[in-house]
Amino acid sequence: MLPSRSRKKFIFFSNKPAGYVTTLSDTHGRPIITDLLHGVTQRVFPVGRLDYDTEGALILTNDGKLGQYIQHPRYEVNKTYEATVTGIPSGKKIRQLEKGILLEGYQTWPAKVRIIEQKKTDAVIELTIHEGKKRQVRKMLAAIGHPVTKLKRTAYGNLKIGSLQRGKYRLLAKKDLQKIFSGKIPFTFNKIPD
Repeated sequence: MLPSRSRKKFIFFSNKPAGYVTTLSDTHGRPIITDLLHGVTQRVFPVGRLDYDTEGALILTNDGKLGQYIQHPRYEVNKTYEATVTGIPSGKKIRQLEKGILLEGYQTWPAKVRIIEQKKTDAVIELTIHEGKKRQVRKMLAAIGHPVTKLKRTAYGNLKIGSLQRGKYRLLAKKDLQKIFSGKIPFTFNKIPD
């Protein structure tokens, strides 16, 4: 069990299953992400969000400063997603995403995009962005005519979900933060284990 009151910084990396909300309470009685943190008594919050139906990498922490650095587009922390979409996007549509598209009155930043797998009626696409507007990946792919049927975040920067099983979590150390921020953490951590 972790201590309930501490100034120590806790940073957890979880593999969120679909069917959980990334809030600390839910008026509809749905499961919340912290329900998965068995044995953790430290109050932590999710950094950003994943939709109820989206699964994958999610950071939870008690450090508001860290949350801001990961979420703010200025620090360009890449988030990588694997999306199963209806249909197979053409090269032209992929290039639209790579240049950035007009979405609900704002221009998205350029995305890194590659098709991982093509099937008869759908495709699996890897998409990397450093923004995090609500339902952005789903909206971007819908805007080019390829709605998402399944979505998973697979990485923050170079910190990949790897073999972390769905519904499980682990504590992060400084070396993990270096992967998130591509080597250089933009602030000092004096209470994070090496």
